[in-house]
Amino acid sequence: MNFLHKLLCSAALGAAFATPAAGLAQSYPTRPIKLVVPWPAGGPSDFVARAVAEGMREDLGQTIVVENKPGATGRIGTEAVRLAPPDGYTLVLAISNTHGVAPALYPKLPYDPVRDFTAVGVAAIGPLALAVRSTLPIKTMAELIDYAKRNPGKLNFASAGPGSGSHLMGEMLKAMAGIDIVHVPFKGTAPAVNDLVAGHVDLIFEGLAIKPYVTEGKLSVLATTGSARWFAYPDAPTTTEAGFPKLQSASWFGLMGPRDMPPAIVARLNRSLLVALKSPAVQAAFKSQGMDAAKATSPSEMDAFIADEIARWKENLALINYTQTE
Repeated sequence: MNFLHKLLCSAALGAAFATPAAGLAQSYPTRPIKLVVPWPAGGPSDFVARAVAEGMREDLGQTIVVENKPGATGRIGTEAVRLAPPDGYTLVLAISNTHGVAPALYPKLPYDPVRDFTAVGVAAIGPLALAVRSTLPIKTMAELIDYAKRNPGKLNFASAGPGSGSHLMGEMLKAMAGIDIVHVPFKGTAPAVNDLVAGHVDLIFEGLAIKPYVTEGKLSVLATTGSARWFAYPDAPTTTEAGFPKLQSASWFGLMGPRDMPPAIVARLNRSLLVALKSPAVQAAFKSQGMDAAKATSPSEMDAFIADEIARWKENLALINYTQTE
């Protein structure tokens, strides 16, 4: 899958931002930096933000304070950072939902994911897994589709909210497999997974938050959405292997600030992010959650990656003839 391969393997331009600019960057930062996470505490976005914040702290010589500001499928926190002063002291954790899916889904989105923000760099990426509660008599995608066709409208799928990646992947599965399953939206990943484990919902597409429950035997992974098998679940086939080559996606996370941040500050933050991503502690933390640290990405590479993501999601939505109604 080209979009994922490029992000994990490309490091060509990252070195250009590894040298701090003179003047402003030499004194920055002089106080703590706020990193807004547009999702609730306890989910994968929160985990990534805190791991990156800790990894950047020593290099920056200042604390990065994580602030959760959930709502509207990530748009509230994202919009708050768009309106913040571009001084480098307010950043947002840009994610696949807010900067890849939402721009393709909402024609009247109140922000442009590239023009209204200043990219710093991509931090982490990982595929999704299609998981069901283990109390269901379903162990493969074929069994899921057969069960759903024999019980139309009886199965439901959880998501992190209307328009989220987990929601759209469920809609894509419905359309591609020709099955009737009911969407149950939640306000974030953590509550969605909690209700799945509790047996209140039946299945979910999720990449980072389900692993402990799979290990405990409470959830079963039917397939993963990368172009190759996922190290977190090496026995699970890819969706391509299961007969659905178009059912591919990944969760990704990166740092951005408001539009027009000074280039010297952007370079300083990018350098610190690259230092964090090379940290064995940060890499181990990501691996424990089924993620890979992104390879060196410059701000311009992140902008290009986001543009590619938006185009890919527009193609996906057209493929299933989906229009947001919630």
